[in-house]
Parts: sequence; structure tokens; C-alpha cells
Amino acid sequence: MPASPLVFLRRLTNRMVGTGPWLLAPFDRIAAERTGELRAPVHRPESFAGVLREEPDQPIAYDCAHALLGQPALGEVLSGGPRYRAHGLSPAEPKRLFTLTDAGIAGRDGVVYCIRTRTAVAETVRCWRQPGFAHPLLGACGFPRAQTLPGRSLSLATLDGEGFYHFLFESLPRLWLARDFLAKIDHVLVSGHRQAALEAWLDRAGVAPEKLVWLDPLAHYRCDQLLFANRPIRNYQPSPWLRHALHSLLPSPPAGDAVPRWLWISRADASRRHLQWEDELLAHFPNFEKHTLGNTSPAAQQALFASATVVAGPHGAGLSNLIFAPAGVRLVEFFPDSHIQPLYSRVAQVSGGTAAWATVDFARPDRLEPLVAALREFLSA
Repeated sequence: MPASPLVFLRRLTNRMVGTGPWLLAPFDRIAAERTGELRAPVHRPESFAGVLREEPDQPIAYDCAHALLGQPALGEVLSGGPRYRAHGLSPAEPKRLFTLTDAGIAGRDGVVYCIRTRTAVAETVRCWRQPGFAHPLLGACGFPRAQTLPGRSLSLATLDGEGFYHFLFESLPRLWLARDFLAKIDHVLVSGHRQAALEAWLDRAGVAPEKLVWLDPLAHYRCDQLLFANRPIRNYQPSPWLRHALHSLLPSPPAGDAVPRWLWISRADASRRHLQWEDELLAHFPNFEKHTLGNTSPAAQQALFASATVVAGPHGAGLSNLIFAPAGVRLVEFFPDSHIQPLYSRVAQVSGGTAAWATVDFARPDRLEPLVAALREFLSA
């Protein structure tokens, strides 16, 4: 969706009377200007601007998930075509940890910018349905002035980072990128208001609660030095690096002699997408253990998925834990409508597994018999 002329007018107004960023540029350009590589002499103010770490990824091939009921794999349509490809080879994208001194960071999604030039780092600017230069912050001439954060800070902030999927796949892996520097970090910046559930995952990753700074929509800080990263995951494209990072950062508890498990991840404690007849379906498959994850500790969630050979349930963020499943896991995912999203089937494939799906009426079991037969065939294959 193109930006309206009003977007440019707001940015120009912000340039004249605002204090936050109004320009947008890639980090490499900002760092080159900051360190003086473009025009400054050798004798100049020191800056710690650059790349602290860069790690390669590897491409991965995604295949079509199996349609249990033979339904067409429909989904969101953008620009006259499907938003998600049914299959294909995802390109690798290096994971980079940046550092910038005298850095600004604003908003709950943690837009990073150079205070001197008021230029936002493009790698930290994302909008759902508009280009990055249309981000509201770039036209927010009345945004609150920045507070100072002394010492060294690390940003885990990302678009919608307070949601579990985005937090697990886009925020936590940044701790792995910064693993060698965590002891020297004074503040860890996290999207949204404080959440006990997310704080528990951060604690498990070794982040002390007193270091946490939660970013609400009007948060605005000036950091002596700020560490931040590019996206750990391309949109809905999990990779081998992501799986390795989370397994290394959050090692699963020892499995011991635990037998392989079939997990049904219920949304009975959720406000939407609860499969109301799940118990009727599960009566045909006594191997399944039914779990809700809302009050389950991070360690317990990892332990569950680390021993799972089959994971099934309605589409939801709890399935993000598939990233901790062993090689060969099988996923069965249920959708309430034709807007099929391939994320969790791809997570299963990153673990060397397979996936199947079906669109069903979540309120009543109108196709229970063919679904049971198809599910039994898939699980016995």
C-alpha cells in the first residue's frame, strides 16, 4: 500500500519542529557517516559504531503441507497474487549485531536512530501495510523528549514484540547474537508493558529482571551505547540459524527416559480460536495428551515439546514451541477459515518434520468422520 502525501507532509513538519527521527537509511550508511569514513579526518570524536557480530544462515526448502481433507490452500491475496508461496527455497540472510553510540530508540517497536542526523536505522523500522518511510514515528513532531539511559543497552524490541510468536522468534534470538557481551550490558530493552510470562522466558535466558526496560508506545531514550540487530527471521520464514540460536540460548531439560509424546495444544483458555469439539476428536486418538500453555513455565513448555513426535491443535502462538521439537516431528494444524498461514508448518520442516492441516468449523464437528480417517492415515504413515 503506497504512502499518502500526508505522510511526507508530517515528516517535513517533524523535520522543522520535532526532536526525533525523520529520515531513514540503512545502518551501513549511518555508521559510515558516524565513524567519519565519508569525509571526516582521522582526528575526530571517537565513536563505537559498526557491526559487532555477523553470523551466516543457510537456505532452506519449504514444501507444501498436506491438506488432510483435500481443501485448496487459500490465503491472503496481495497485489493480485498469494501472500505466501506454497513451496520454494528461502534465501539465507546474515544475522548482524550492530552498535551505535549516542543512539536514540523510540516506541514499543524500538526504532533506533542517530541522534546527530535524526536518521532512523532502516533495519529497525517496520510497518505492517506501508513502507518503512511511512512509519508514524518519522512524522511524530510532538513525540516526548528522550530520557537518558547511561552505560550499555541492548534492544530486543521488534514490531508486535509483546506477542509470544514475535517475542520468541524475533526478540530472544538477539540475546544469542549478543551472548559474548551480556555481562557488560546494563539495560535490556523489551517491547510493551511488563508481562510476567515474557519475563519468565527472559529469566530463563539469563537476563536479570532489574536490567529490563519495557518500551510502551511513547517510550523514548537516548543511550550512551546501544546494541541492536537486524531481523533474526524473515517474515514467516524460519531458518536453521533460528532453531540453533534458540536451542543454544534455551537448552531443553534432559529428556531422560521419557517416551515419545503426542501433544494436543488446546486453546481452551484463550479468547478465540478454541476448537470446541476437540475432546470429541481426541476420543478417537487416546495417544494424545491435552495441554494448555497459558500457565506453563518456559522450562515445562520446552520439556513437553522436546519429547514430542506429534503436535496438533488449532492455529495459535503456542505452536511456536515446535522450534524445540526433535527432528522428524509431525504437525497437524487446524484453521477456522481459508486464511492458511504457513509459519508453523515451516517450523516443523526446519526440524526435519512434516505438516498437515485442515479448515474446520470450530463451533461444530460437521466433518468429523472424514477428518478422523484422514488424520489416522497421516499419523500412521
